[in-house]
Amino acid sequence: KMFARGIADGTHEGYFPLAEQFMTQSSPPYCALTTLAMMLNSLNIDPNERWQGGRRWCTEDMLLGNCCKPRSEVDQDGMTMDEFAGIARCHGASVQCTRASEVDVDTFRQHVIEAVSTPRPPLMAVSFARAPPGQTGDGHFSPIAAYDAQSDHVLVLDVARFKYPPWYAPLP
Repeated sequence: KMFARGIADGTHEGYFPLAEQFMTQSSPPYCALTTLAMMLNSLNIDPNERWQGGRRWCTEDMLLGNCCKPRSEVDQDGMTMDEFAGIARCHGASVQCTRASEVDVDTFRQHVIEAVSTPRPPLMAVSFARAPPGQTGDGHFSPIAAYDAQSDHVLVLDVARFKYPPWYAPLP
């Protein structure tokens, strides 16, 4: 029902470009890289590198190869939101970072609605703790693809697809 309502009210437009690029992270600490690759591909940002068969396609390895953080550190610690934003900027994306501690829930809701109500940018990635929604693991990145106003839930396209399918999370 949430998805159907969102299609009707236009708050699921962000879903379609992201769903076309939906990827599964190849390693637990790579959630930020996978999320970023999905988003850059959704935005049709040219990585300026050739992928298989000469296609220009963004992958985790490509981002990691162009990253200012060594692979061993990413493998050990994952990434911070600032590192995520920096890599996105290095690859041509316009980025605005907002921390939950910096805005109230109504402002965050407005950011979500703006991000999911258009088929083009902006897109939204979130970094969140897995414990509050009752999941295993620690910090995690994934894109937000939609919003359901009636229930005040966001659709998380979880890049840990081997563990969690896309799911609706209460926005607050």
